[in-house]
Amino acid sequence: MIVTDWVLVVVGLVWLITAVICDIRTKEIPDWLNFSLIAMALGIRGIGAISMMDYMYFVWGLIGFAIFFVIACGMYYTRQWGGGDAKMLMALGALLATASNLGIFMPNLDIPFLASLIINLLVIGAAYGILSGLAIGIWKWKKLYKELMKQDKTLLIIGMSIGILVALFGGIFGGSFWLLFLILGLVFAVFVKLVFILKGVEACCMFKNVKIKDLMEGDWIQGDVKKGRKIILKYKRLGIDLKDINKLKRNNIKSVIVKEGVPFLPAFLIAYIVTIIIGNFIFIF
Repeated sequence: MIVTDWVLVVVGLVWLITAVICDIRTKEIPDWLNFSLIAMALGIRGIGAISMMDYMYFVWGLIGFAIFFVIACGMYYTRQWGGGDAKMLMALGALLATASNLGIFMPNLDIPFLASLIINLLVIGAAYGILSGLAIGIWKWKKLYKELMKQDKTLLIIGMSIGILVALFGGIFGGSFWLLFLILGLVFAVFVKLVFILKGVEACCMFKNVKIKDLMEGDWIQGDVKKGRKIILKYKRLGIDLKDINKLKRNNIKSVIVKEGVPFLPAFLIAYIVTIIIGNFIFIF
């Protein structure tokens, strides 16, 4: 890998660490941080393209940005990520488009850095989301317990019963078939139970009453905001903007219910470091 790519990898690590600190402290990633990373990536690529007399080095940055723009938009519009997370992914696309595998433990693995990063992010992001939800549930156990007692348990009972029946069904065949069905059945039963718990966490622990003066652009307000029977602000699936906040202030709305998200950028940083050290998470096994 050329020296310029190494510089870009280090720049990405520094920006990610800074963004994670902001995300944890304020639950927001400043636009200037993401936009400056995009500018830095294209600027360094431009200088590299001139010095190497290879314009494609700059073009690949634009291609990486475009590909990750599509992925980021998909994650944002399905409400999997916030706007700051999506913009960071776009910036990383421009930054690392030509970086090859860096894995210290697997230096010969011929997979582009960005491909490994996406795979690692999917695996680590899923684990991070589940563990974060469980940690919140443990921290607010009393609220979660009350919520779980209220929830309809029909689907939970059906799902876990199916899992147990699948596990028992393997006993008919015996041998390795029994072990396979036992594992599949138990995994399915645990998965159903986990979904039930995480839905309870979301219902009782992920919403809070926020004063209008403390609202930020991108916050997810739950349902329509009403004053009497009049709808002041309709529910917005992708979060509110500054115009919406000012509208609430003009109508003297004191507070609203907002859904809180778990800061997800730490999963980006973990995946980034794993990609540098290992290469590709899947190929560990």
